[in-house]
Amino acid sequence: MRRNLCRIIHLSLLIGLLGTMPTGENAVIQQDGLLEKVVITATRTPVSKTKISQQVETITKEKIKALGATDVADALKQAANLDLSKHGMIGSAVQLRGMNTAHTLILVDGRRVAGEDNITTANAYELDRINLDTVERIEIVRGPGSAIYGSDALGGVINIITTKSAVPEANVGTEISSRANTAYFTYGSGQQGKFNFRLAGRLAKTRANYDDNRAWSNLYGPRRFLDFSGTYNFDADHDLTLDMNFLKEQLQQDYQDDKTSTPPLSDQREWFNNVRSNYALTYHGKDARHDYKVRTYYSLLQKHSYQKNQNKWQDFDRTNYSMWVVDAQDAWQMDAKHRFTYGAEYKHNFVKGTRLGEGGESGYQVTEGALSKTASEKALHDYAGFVQDEWQISPKLYLVPALRYGWHSSFGSHVDPKLGATYEFSPAARLKANVGRGYKAPGISELYETMTRNMGGMRINVLNNPDLQPEVTTSYDISLEGEKDNNWGKITYYNNKVSDLINYRITATGHMQGDLRYYNIDKADINGVELEVGRKFTPHWQVKAVYNYLDAKDSATNQRLGNRANQTAQLELIYRDKEVNPLTITLWNQWNLGYHYEWTSLGRGGMVNNYQDFTFSTLNLSAHKKWGKYSAWVGLDNIFNKKFNPTEAVPFTIEGRTWRMGAEISF
Repeated sequence: MRRNLCRIIHLSLLIGLLGTMPTGENAVIQQDGLLEKVVITATRTPVSKTKISQQVETITKEKIKALGATDVADALKQAANLDLSKHGMIGSAVQLRGMNTAHTLILVDGRRVAGEDNITTANAYELDRINLDTVERIEIVRGPGSAIYGSDALGGVINIITTKSAVPEANVGTEISSRANTAYFTYGSGQQGKFNFRLAGRLAKTRANYDDNRAWSNLYGPRRFLDFSGTYNFDADHDLTLDMNFLKEQLQQDYQDDKTSTPPLSDQREWFNNVRSNYALTYHGKDARHDYKVRTYYSLLQKHSYQKNQNKWQDFDRTNYSMWVVDAQDAWQMDAKHRFTYGAEYKHNFVKGTRLGEGGESGYQVTEGALSKTASEKALHDYAGFVQDEWQISPKLYLVPALRYGWHSSFGSHVDPKLGATYEFSPAARLKANVGRGYKAPGISELYETMTRNMGGMRINVLNNPDLQPEVTTSYDISLEGEKDNNWGKITYYNNKVSDLINYRITATGHMQGDLRYYNIDKADINGVELEVGRKFTPHWQVKAVYNYLDAKDSATNQRLGNRANQTAQLELIYRDKEVNPLTITLWNQWNLGYHYEWTSLGRGGMVNNYQDFTFSTLNLSAHKKWGKYSAWVGLDNIFNKKFNPTEAVPFTIEGRTWRMGAEISF
């Protein structure tokens, strides 16, 4: 296998026979041992992980199974320097290197998906809306990715790469846990003449969980997934792939019995009926020097929610988010030292519904029950072109300059450069460095949203801000990494200087009422250190330790940015008894030191911004066993049930002990 790996890397990177390897997001190197060694997200082309200058982490299907993960958030919970803390109990943060949740670009097979587009909700629910059973591996790229991926990739990119059907296979499985009950199936046809396809379905029903005061619940109810991917091979070098994904959420949330709120809460419940559908058509071709693809895809999220109090209509919302994209790229092996990747993209974003209120265009009325609301619509579009050169200057020095030109319908043109370099002192030690510019335009909702919503015991008026400016980062990082025998380690320093960071504030307008408005923070500094060391003691035992230090501040006030830990650490011990039909046991502890929690409360003089630091740790265990075509797993998170229960004064919470168990049979 090692000889095959060397051959692949040598041919693809040094000799220039690019046509021998596919470069699409689904171009999985079939040998399992290569999955963690070759990555594609950082440069859009297959590159050895040791060679690429950015820090890239790969989570394989094998690792996901070993963790007994129930969703994509579970699959990511051991990822280094990735904060997945809960937003109350209704969603997850997705913070890479201390950047905001909205600054991580989440892709599925390199494609964007339509979703909420403001900093309070962007990505908060995204990891729950992807069918884990279709995932082949997940690649996490840290650092700005705007030079090749455009807006939203200020902190990094999470690319969720799905399985394609190489051989006939099928499986069914079920799982029960303290969070949800789940049943699923997958079927792969294998290559049938010129055609292959994969079909997957999943039903996950989240349980209702309440905080200890029964003040409010999580979002609970069923999620239904159906996914199809089919590929027609015209010949060995040309194919056409159709991808379709469907999701239906039927969730609800309960609130406390509180007669003092306005309006008074008594048996208040909110329902959320959301449907998302994605369609993608991709043509891929290659020859001796070129590997190219042309793709178009469409994503639509339809959100419908309504509230009742004592069975009387209190509020509702109907809003659709859609995105249509056309893109193309070509990887051209110019000679033995240069591989050029260049491409272009057109993206059209559209929001229509009551969340825009009067802030958009073509206003109309929507009536539901006894209530009526104003709705409108707004479209924004942008186009871009990029070029990247993978330049093997010498056997030791590898350079990747990239440049992207983009034009936005509201903000005009922008240029995002990036330069990455890797210098190999030896095959087992290397220095990596990156410098680049990140760019993120405000979302349609941040610019035009105008709505009034009952949020628990408060009534919030969300006010648009058409004067918002795009967020821009200037970032650099430098890493030293190496391996010796069965040991490995790396240390990285990173620095992000952010201009016009988008934030929000709430000002009081009455008892339990307030206005929420987005605004730009002039300057913010986010920098830190990432450290990882590991050792494989025997063929069966492995230990890994990760430590992260973060310093994130508003440059003008020198105040810490909220909802971030000053330090995080993780110690992980893995046991694997054998390679065939293994038993894998993972024990890990996670520490959060100085988690700077920020919330808004109502004081005598109006809304008050509050801050409090929390320090906590959780111990977790998972075990997975395979017997031929059968497999089973168990897991226990937060074994010692460490909890912070929200109160009226301090609403901070962490989830207590959770358990899960499941089984699967393959055919």
